[in-house]
Amino acid sequence: MSFSLRSEDRMLMRSPMRLYVPGLGKQRGGPASFLRYLVSALARRGVRASGSRFLGWTDVGLVNAICDDRALGFLRRRDVPIVQRLDGIHFGHLAYLNERTREVYELADTVIFQSQFSQALIRAHFGAATRTRIVLNNGCS
Repeated sequence: MSFSLRSEDRMLMRSPMRLYVPGLGKQRGGPASFLRYLVSALARRGVRASGSRFLGWTDVGLVNAICDDRALGFLRRRDVPIVQRLDGIHFGHLAYLNERTREVYELADTVIFQSQFSQALIRAHFGAATRTRIVLNNGCS
């Protein structure tokens, strides 16, 4: 039995993955540094990333803990897999952000934790994710 791919399928297999990262290059601080290093490592493997949803192309959306509704809506309308990067829980005067973090956590197809500690902390507060979980250590674990 012979198997052959259609020409459009062969073209898709050759094209690099396209990653939408809301706010890419505009964020500051520790989580933004982690994201920059991750995007840089993926770029070395041929993955193209953009912070603009207006380009119209996206294979995967890489979002932070509290991604805004416009970015999530863009990804959901196009049925694009959502990957959430998480580094922990907010305490004190920022604790109100945890509700948004949980909402995105429950929508995400895959969750990337910044450390084993982050994964344990999120599990303790939100429960275990039923989707794919990945730990990419940021050097503190």
